[in-house]
Amino acid sequence: MNNDEKNTYSLQPELQHYIIPFAIAMVLIPVFFIGMFIIYYYRTLMRETWYHISNDSITRTFRNKSTQILLSEISELHVSYNRLHEKFGLGNVHIKGGGKEVVLEGVSSPVQLMETIQLAADQVKQYSQADLNPKNDFENLKTGAAEQMNYLVGLWQQGLITNEEYETEQEKYIRRNS
Repeated sequence: MNNDEKNTYSLQPELQHYIIPFAIAMVLIPVFFIGMFIIYYYRTLMRETWYHISNDSITRTFRNKSTQILLSEISELHVSYNRLHEKFGLGNVHIKGGGKEVVLEGVSSPVQLMETIQLAADQVKQYSQADLNPKNDFENLKTGAAEQMNYLVGLWQQGLITNEEYETEQEKYIRRNS
């Protein structure tokens, strides 16, 4: 995958997350249209809340205000539920890191989402710690010997020579070029 390429997964809170306010609103519709206001408020809340998960960060956007945590900064993840969430298979995923906290509220399959985020964060951290310029084991050999050793390693990895043959030839190169 090209590092410039950025894959993003976006989601919103599930409708069931707001089921109690909607139920109360339906009961209160006849009372001075209070119920209509409640329905409008929570529906607007749903439309204005977005969670974006990309290759390198997680962003919660609410009413054009965003909070972002880089995957490499994630230090803690956990899931919380309330009774209604459990009935609908929803939960809140709490993500902490870099001095910030992002809560993905009312998402379906929260444990699976949390595990996926943890795996992605671990991979980003592991990649950032990897030595991208590994040292060649044969740097101290004379000119041409490193290429010969690499060729020998290739033969051994392909199974074209045995372990004993590999070790014998390796000793010859090392003694000859030391």
